[in-house]
Amino acid sequence: MVPGRGYRVAITPLKVQTTGGKGAPTVQACAVRLRLLAPGDQETAVKTVGCYGYFLYTPARGEGGVYSLETVVPAGTRGAQRYHLEVARATADDTAPGVFLGNHRRVRGSLDGDGVNRLDLYRFTVLRPSLLKLQLTGGAQLALFLRTDTGQSVSAPGLGRDAVLNVKPGRYYVAVTAPAGAAGRYTLARSTRLITSTSVVFGTGPRASARVGSSVPVRIGVRNATGGLARVTYERLDPIAGWQYVATRIARVRGVRAATTFVPRTVGRYRTRVEYLGTRDSAESASVNANLLVTD
Repeated sequence: MVPGRGYRVAITPLKVQTTGGKGAPTVQACAVRLRLLAPGDQETAVKTVGCYGYFLYTPARGEGGVYSLETVVPAGTRGAQRYHLEVARATADDTAPGVFLGNHRRVRGSLDGDGVNRLDLYRFTVLRPSLLKLQLTGGAQLALFLRTDTGQSVSAPGLGRDAVLNVKPGRYYVAVTAPAGAAGRYTLARSTRLITSTSVVFGTGPRASARVGSSVPVRIGVRNATGGLARVTYERLDPIAGWQYVATRIARVRGVRAATTFVPRTVGRYRTRVEYLGTRDSAESASVNANLLVTD
C-alpha cells in the first residue's frame, strides 16, 4: 500500500448453491473476522471487521509497504467458514471529495454489496437556507446517507431512499450504499430550492378598512422568490357559520413582489391568505391571514 492512496477492503460470506442446484444461492453462516496488519507488525491490527465488513484505508506518511490480511475465527467455531475477500484501489466516487452532484441533476451508478463497490459518494454545496430533495430509484435495497463536510449525520441513522428536508448553507456529502448481499443499478436525483416566506397585506395595513365596491390593493411579498405565481384566496366571516369562501385569484410574482386588487361586494369582515406556488429554484410557502373590514 502506498501512503496517501486509498484502498477498499470487503469481506462477505460466500454464497452456496443449494442441494440439487435449484433455486438461488444461499448465504452461509460466517464467523470469520478480518484483520489488516501493517508492514512488520503481525500482532496489532490497524483495522478489524466481521464477515460482512467493509472499510476504506489510507496509509499515512511512512506507513507504506506490504500489508497483510488475516482471517481468523473464534475458538470453538465448527464447520467450514467460506467467505469472499476483495481489495481494490479507491476511485473518485469511493472517498472524499466524491463526485460533484449539480442542482436539478441526475446521476446513475451501480453497486454490489458482495464486493468492494458498496458505496458511491457525491458532494454538493448549499449557499443559502434551502429545501433539499434527494430521490433514489432502482436497486431495491440501496439506501442514502447524508452528512456535512465535518462528518456530522444530517438525518440519523439514514435517509432511506428519499428525503425532503431543510438544510443550512454548507457543503454536504450524500452516499448511496448497498448492504452485504444487495446489488443493483440506481439513479440519484438532487433538487435544492431556496426556502421562502410569504406575506400579504391589504392596502391600508393590518387594520385595513374599505367601503363596499371600492378597489382595495393587495400587496404580496415573497422572500427569496425567483418569480413564479401566487394563489390568493379570499373569505368572508359569517357570524354563525364561520369563514366562507369568496374567490381565488392568481397573481404573478415579479422579483420578490406581487400585487392584485380585491373589490368587496357586501359589508362585513374579510380575510385573505396567499400561497406562493414555488419555482424550480424557490420552494413553496404560505402567508398568515390579512384582514379587512368593509363598511357602507
